[in-house]
Amino acid sequence: FHPVLHIAVIAVRRSCLYVADGMGVQDYLQWFRHHYPEAALQWRLSLQKRAMQVNDWYPLPVHPYQLQRVLPEKFAAEIQRGDIVLLDDVSMAVAPTMSFRTVCALNDEAAPHIKLPVGLRLTTAQRTVSPKSVIMGPRISQLLRQILQREHGFAQTLDIAAEITGAYFLDDDDDKARHLSVIYRSNPGHSTDNAMMPVPVACLYADSPFDGEPLICELIRLACGDHAQAPLEYFRQYSRVVLTATLSAYLLYGIAFEAHQQNSYLRLDPQFRPVQLQVRDFGDLRVYQPVLAANGFVLNAVREGHSVFTDIQPVREKILHATMICQLAEFVLLLSRHYQLPESAFWEILRSETESIFDQLKPRCDADFWQAERQAILHAPWPVKSLLRMRLADTVDDLVGSMPNPLANTAAA
Repeated sequence: FHPVLHIAVIAVRRSCLYVADGMGVQDYLQWFRHHYPEAALQWRLSLQKRAMQVNDWYPLPVHPYQLQRVLPEKFAAEIQRGDIVLLDDVSMAVAPTMSFRTVCALNDEAAPHIKLPVGLRLTTAQRTVSPKSVIMGPRISQLLRQILQREHGFAQTLDIAAEITGAYFLDDDDDKARHLSVIYRSNPGHSTDNAMMPVPVACLYADSPFDGEPLICELIRLACGDHAQAPLEYFRQYSRVVLTATLSAYLLYGIAFEAHQQNSYLRLDPQFRPVQLQVRDFGDLRVYQPVLAANGFVLNAVREGHSVFTDIQPVREKILHATMICQLAEFVLLLSRHYQLPESAFWEILRSETESIFDQLKPRCDADFWQAERQAILHAPWPVKSLLRMRLADTVDDLVGSMPNPLANTAAA
């Protein structure tokens, strides 16, 4: 469908905008000019035309919905007193990604992606960008890069789309500030290893325009051939990469990514085999503080109950729901149904690969923690995030049910 969206770039008084510096961005205006030169030039000329001192202001991209529907109402006073200037002659041509409010600049394919707030309720919450996410995104990205460097990317199976910097309008009311904010994320398609091709995991469920089959089937044919065991072979390769990446981060550092299909890129080698998982969006990443601290790292949370936890339960629920259920179990269901193979064959692969990762990491884990997590992931019922109940209860806090553990059922069989 390839839509082109023109987002505005407004001017916000410097003293009214918080800019995150967790990834070493010292001069936001200079950084913006470097990555979005055409929009930055338009913005500077627009300010000069209005006799505004460029160095007194910061550029801020704004989604058209926010510009037309939200800012005139929520920020009327700030616009009236001149702390926010809506520039009608500055825009940036972008393309929305699968997450419609995360956009990429069309004039520079290597430029960072831009995550924007949009005050529409989709699934369980309005799709805004909170001040805590602006602060924590670059802070978490810096931590993850240090860990990946120490661990060599867990055998090069894990990479991240780092959140480089972000900004939000300073206001005592976070619910207001979240509507005028931005996060800049490193471009997943711009990699130092050009031999690998990144593919959004969620797109693999889409029907191919050539034969109407899910795109994952095309990858299976290209990588493994067209024989009866090919789907099982490919699923083993795929689950080994995903589990090595996510379970290593979880068991060794207490980090649970929100690695569902939309937040994950599968990187393929020239033979179309999965070799690396790239994870994006750290707004709901969860960290178990005792394990992280035991390995010599500290992550300071903006507030209690966000990002960093001393209770393992919410962290465990995140990896089980996002990775095991939304990422891996969904492929089990798709491949089993499409190829008319028994689900148990795929569950057996997932169970054996999960056990293998646990066995490999056991010498590096606290014995009690390792045993408890092995029991929770391989044997105990799995938690399921209940989105409908959350909507009915009008809450963004997770409401969790449970389901039988398919890996335990496989082991019993």
